[in-house]
Amino acid sequence: DLYVWVMREMGLDVSNTGYFLYCDGDRFTESVFLQDDKALMEFKLTLIPYDADTSWVVPTLTEIKNTLLGHQCPEHSQECEYGLLLKSIDEFKTN
Repeated sequence: DLYVWVMREMGLDVSNTGYFLYCDGDRFTESVFLQDDKALMEFKLTLIPYDADTSWVVPTLTEIKNTLLGHQCPEHSQECEYGLLLKSIDEFKTN
C-alpha cells in the first residue's frame, strides 16, 4: 500500500491490483532431488492478487509526524524492549 501511494505521489499511473508470487518448494515431487552432478528442486508457484488500499497512508503519516514533533513521548507498550530499558534505568536511579 505504501509503495503504491509513493509511486502515485510521484505521478506514476499505478494499478489498484498488485500480485504476490508465492514459491513453495515441493518436497513431495516424483523427481529426484539429488543427482550425481546437480541438485534440482521443483516449486509450486501461486500468483496471489492483492487490492491496494492507500486510505490509511496519509492519516498514519500525519500521526507519525505529530508524534515526532510533539512534546510528549507516547507510552511504550509492555513488550517494548527500549521502554523496559528506560524503566529499569529510572528504577536504578531512584534506588
